[in-house]
Amino acid sequence: MQNNKQITTRNLIIIFIVLAVFGIAAKPFLSNIEHQSKVRVLDKIKKSVEHANKTQKLDTTSIIALINPQDSLLASFDENKTYIGFADSIEELKNGKCYFLYTQENEATTTHSTIENSGC
Repeated sequence: MQNNKQITTRNLIIIFIVLAVFGIAAKPFLSNIEHQSKVRVLDKIKKSVEHANKTQKLDTTSIIALINPQDSLLASFDENKTYIGFADSIEELKNGKCYFLYTQENEATTTHSTIENSGC
């Protein structure tokens, strides 16, 4: 008499197909969660910088010290601009469209902070 509890190849193929369908269906949902979390982090950075800017004059290096970017956040600064965002390299940071940009006040411009999140 054959054992009815034995898993057949056909059953394994059906289980694999069902799991693959669930995985494909979940990808857009999980991708949206990642995008929203990156946008929230950038928004919190912007609010922190704007709040600190009300009490003290910030420059490019003081923003890096204030935020202290870690893990997957990268920071880059030049003479009057500070970029903090999500990228694998500094070149990707400025071109990747997932960053917070702070432009320091000088004679020609005023302090300006923006978030670019179209590439998150």
